[in-house]
Amino acid sequence: MQDYDKIWTGYIFESKPTVNDYQLLFERLLEYIKNDRQIKISIDQTKADSAEAAEFIHKDNSGNIRPPVELDISIASSKEGRGLLLDPWVPHLRSLTWIYRLKRADDGEGSAEIERLRREFIDIHALAAEVLEPRWAFGRRGGLAIGEDESIKELSETTTPPLYEYNYFRPETVDALGWDCVLTAPAWYVDKLDSGGVFLAVREPPKQCSRGVDTCVEVADHLGIPLATPERYH
Repeated sequence: MQDYDKIWTGYIFESKPTVNDYQLLFERLLEYIKNDRQIKISIDQTKADSAEAAEFIHKDNSGNIRPPVELDISIASSKEGRGLLLDPWVPHLRSLTWIYRLKRADDGEGSAEIERLRREFIDIHALAAEVLEPRWAFGRRGGLAIGEDESIKELSETTTPPLYEYNYFRPETVDALGWDCVLTAPAWYVDKLDSGGVFLAVREPPKQCSRGVDTCVEVADHLGIPLATPERYH
C-alpha cells in the first residue's frame, strides 16, 4: 500500500436516513470542528449550509459533501456507479480521506499536528455513528472490501460481524459480545456512544489490519470474532 491510498468507511442502514438525520449530522460536524464555514458540495463546488447539504445528500445525487475539515473527508450516498454498496443496493453512507493527511511529516516521533488529525478523524466517524445509528459500519485502508462468499446485507444483519480496522457495533452486537469485553478491548480507540453502540478503531490511523499484525489478532481474539479477510473490493 502506498502513501496516496485512501481510507474508506461504509455506514449501512436498515432504512435510508431522513433529511433531518443528515442535517443533524452536518450541524454536529460543524459544531465539533468549531468552524462557521459552510459545507462544500463537490459536484459543482457549491457552498451550502447544513439544511442544503442534507437535502442534497438525501436525493442521492452524484456528488460528495465535504465538511470544512483539514482531513478533506468526503461523504456520499449516491446510487450511481458500481461497487459493494450498490449491487445489490443497500441504504448506506460512505466516506473517504487520503492516507497522507494522517502520516507524519517526517520520520520523527511526537508530531502534535498529526496526532490531532488522527484523533479528529476517529472522532468524526464516531460522531457520525452516534447521530445516524447505522445497522453496521466498517472501514479500512485501500478500499471497502468483504470476503468472497460474503454480502454487505448479510454482514450488516449478523449480530457479530467480523473485525475491520474501523467498526461500529450496534447495541445488539455489544450485548452479544459482552459490554465489559468490548469496552476493555486492547484497541487504539474504543468509545461507548450515547446511542448505545460502540465505535472501535483497532489501530492508530492510517495503519492497516491483517492476520500478520499481532494487535489486530489480539483484538479479534479478545472479542471472540474473526478478523475480516476481505477479497472483494469496492
